[in-house]
Amino acid sequence: MVPINIILTKSFSIFFSILQVFLLIQIFVDMFLISFIKKPLKFILDPILNPVKILLSHSSFFTAITDLSPIIAFLILSYLQQLIGA
Repeated sequence: MVPINIILTKSFSIFFSILQVFLLIQIFVDMFLISFIKKPLKFILDPILNPVKILLSHSSFFTAITDLSPIIAFLILSYLQQLIGA
């Protein structure tokens, strides 16, 4: 019998890894202006990116030219993944 904390840790690790892959795809889509995949990525990542965009709009890192929110969200997810010990 596997303890529940190990199952939860592995589940969150897999979930964060999948989100990080989506964020990397989002970063490359923004860099190379690929438009056909933007709508599905927007549907998946908007709940994560919108709070980061709001925080960025009130900070000194806000730029109208580039969107740093996918990069910052990727770093936050990496930190959370290390925090839970995955």
